[in-house]
Amino acid sequence: MLFTFLLIMDEITVIDWELDDSEGLSVDLITSCNESAENGDTEAQRILASAYYYGIIVEKDKKKALMWLKRAAEEGDDRALASLGDIYQKGEILEKDMEKGFHFIKKASRSGYIPIMVRLAFCYEQGLGTSKDLRKAMGIYEEAEKNGNLLARYRLALIYIQGKDGIEKNPLKAFTYAFSASKTGFPPALELVGMFYMSGDVVNKDIKKGIECFELAMRLGHMPSKCRYATELIRGENIEQNIPKGIGMLSEMADEGITSAMYSLGMIYYSGKYINQDKVKAFEYLKRCSDKEHPQACFTVGLLYLGGEGVEKNYNEAFRFFKKAASYDYSYGYLYMGKMYMDKKLNIYDRDKAMNCIKYASELGNKQAIEVLKKWFDMK
Repeated sequence: MLFTFLLIMDEITVIDWELDDSEGLSVDLITSCNESAENGDTEAQRILASAYYYGIIVEKDKKKALMWLKRAAEEGDDRALASLGDIYQKGEILEKDMEKGFHFIKKASRSGYIPIMVRLAFCYEQGLGTSKDLRKAMGIYEEAEKNGNLLARYRLALIYIQGKDGIEKNPLKAFTYAFSASKTGFPPALELVGMFYMSGDVVNKDIKKGIECFELAMRLGHMPSKCRYATELIRGENIEQNIPKGIGMLSEMADEGITSAMYSLGMIYYSGKYINQDKVKAFEYLKRCSDKEHPQACFTVGLLYLGGEGVEKNYNEAFRFFKKAASYDYSYGYLYMGKMYMDKKLNIYDRDKAMNCIKYASELGNKQAIEVLKKWFDMK
């Protein structure tokens, strides 16, 4: 199997890296933008939005950032509309509204601006505020990739790694896309190429090259690669083991709200393999991670509630978190919803719902669900 863990898209941020206007901000530029923005200049309004959002030159103020972004969007600025859509879908500053977010992103896509088209494709790929349509997403990604868009190239690599919704796995295509994007210094692609070298799939296994890819991506500020490197330090299988350093790196990133670090720490404390087991800490980190819409974390929190590990046993909460994991098409979420529906001791017992959940988990490729269905049909 190519990789033993799912790739979580930490790279899609509220204001996408290709849509924000924060680069090259200066006091003089901010000063000149204030007057222009007041007079309806949408570019100046976007610049001020980025300045206030990131706290560059001016004091960070996300409400002011939103105010300027809305003004630019009201003037019909497509990049502002797309960024506003991101904010609605992220649920930051404004109340989360996936459909409204998609509406703004779709409206912005009329411009044909490639980064906005890629954001639209991501909505279709993930089913964010609209029905999932992987083929439509891939069509947009492929067109954007031909125009040199690195994020599109990276998303295509991920799709071919995972193989889903009728798209067959193709590790060679995945590596080709990832390697091409990595040559430009695109950090997520560097991490992906590093994983190929570490796993030895498609290319010859080369631990040194893999670690070098992680380190370069880290230097470029890519947090998932830093998390991956910290995990390697803890495991000590490919580089010299340094558990305290690795835990320290993960803890620092978790305090900054980095999803992958919170998940890694939660699972490390849960397993007790490298440090003393602490299921209370495991629950705390995984619960925080689940709030960031991390499917595996949602599922694991459900397991902890189900077994009363690190938290008081609570079947309602367990089911809620399994359902949340399932909402991201995480197959184990559906499987365990099915198991809970099948439990006659619970007040949610419903055989038909149980079978529907387990059937859907099997369609997502879950081997346990396939076995459950096989046994069920053999018994009939």
